Amino acid sequence: MKRKPRRSLKPSLNNGVLKERVEDGIGQMIRHHRLRLRLTQGQLVAKGQLRGLEMSRGTLAKIEVGLQTVKARELFILAIVLGIAPEALKPKGLGHPPC
Repeated sequence: MKRKPRRSLKPSLNNGVLKERVEDGIGQMIRHHRLRLRLTQGQLVAKGQLRGLEMSRGTLAKIEVGLQTVKARELFILAIVLGIAPEALKPKGLGHPPC
C-alpha cells in the first residue's frame, strides 16, 4: 500500500484544509505517543476497549495516517490510555484558530 505524503501543519485560511491538517496532526501525535510507550496499535486499542473505546485496530491505523477522523470521545479515551492530557494530542505548530 502506497503511503500518503506528509503535509505541512501550518494553518490555512481554508477551513477544510485546516481541518484536514489538524486531523492528520492528531493522528500523528497519537502514533508518536503510542510508539513512545512501545505499544502496538492492537495493544492501544485493547487497553482503550477496557475503558469503553469502540474502535478496531484498522480504524486506529486509518486515524494515524489521516484517512479517518477521530471522535471527541475516542480522543479522550486514547489520551487516558496514553497517560497524557487530551491537549497533548494537538498538533505542534497550530495555534488558536483565527477569530
